[in-house]
Amino acid sequence: MIEIKIEKNESGQKLKKLLFKYLKNAPQSFTYKMLRKKNIVLNDKKATGDELLKIGDSVKLYLSDETVSKFRDTDKSDISNNPGSKALKEAADIKIIFADSDIMVIDKPSGILSQKSVKTDYSVNDFVTDYAKEKGLNHSDVFKPSVVNRLDRNTSGIMLAGVSYPGSKMLTKLIKERLIDKYYLTLAEGEFKEEVHDISYLYKDENTNKADIITADHYNELVVKGSKSSAAKDLKKYKRTETLLTPVSYKNGYTLIKVKLITGKTHQIRAVLGKLGYPIVGERKYNNHRTNINTYQLLHSYETVFPDFETVKDILSGSELELFRKYENKRFISELPDVFNLYL
Repeated sequence: MIEIKIEKNESGQKLKKLLFKYLKNAPQSFTYKMLRKKNIVLNDKKATGDELLKIGDSVKLYLSDETVSKFRDTDKSDISNNPGSKALKEAADIKIIFADSDIMVIDKPSGILSQKSVKTDYSVNDFVTDYAKEKGLNHSDVFKPSVVNRLDRNTSGIMLAGVSYPGSKMLTKLIKERLIDKYYLTLAEGEFKEEVHDISYLYKDENTNKADIITADHYNELVVKGSKSSAAKDLKKYKRTETLLTPVSYKNGYTLIKVKLITGKTHQIRAVLGKLGYPIVGERKYNNHRTNINTYQLLHSYETVFPDFETVKDILSGSELELFRKYENKRFISELPDVFNLYL
């Protein structure tokens, strides 16, 4: 028998959600069957899985060690446990802007993945996990600290992570509701002299890892043509994007642009500026100019602003609102990488 004592990082979620994470490799049908047969119980009573867990609850699994081992996430390849991980961590040069027992604000350099793609990668996620271990902030077998938003490998700047389950849940809700304002600085080719409020439609092809982007006018024309147009048949793939672009300064044929993401789609800033004819310096996918500049794309997530209480009071639960009070109207800033200064 295995017992899971519900603490801070397990509370506030449904029993079935906890079990799906704990028995990660098991079919959901197996978990429901074990609940029905009382092989999994909550506080020594039969449960459906829809119960909301509270601190102090007890979940018992009357399963063999072999069954649990089979269905648990027992991957031992986590870079944090491997020899040499300290060197990889130091080489990653990831910095912490802010951290407490619930959330982290991280400054990611370009060239580092948000989440690992192969077992030997050292990602921002690994960094967050290491931090929680080193500080003794997470003792849960179920919840794993992790990032709640992503940046492309070659985009630098601010990322948010949940250190605790309540912190992760709160951040995820705020991002989903687009209540956290995210600002970027980017260096574009050409002199971009006027503010542009761009609305476009974007579709990212997973096979080519490149986005196709069309103007709102073109999208609307295709909608009007309706089903008679072959191009209109693919319109459901395209998602609306909204971007505010404000020139900060321009010099020597380059412009420093402040970007506010109103929507957040993969490759959005890169694709929008490429479409407008002001590609990002160092960018390759959406730069038709093919300027031979030996640098990562100069796109930096430099500012993140949390909302005020009035904005979130109808979105967050009571416990989440209590947690949110620590971050109300907080403004986090990341320094612009030195490489930008080569062109300014």
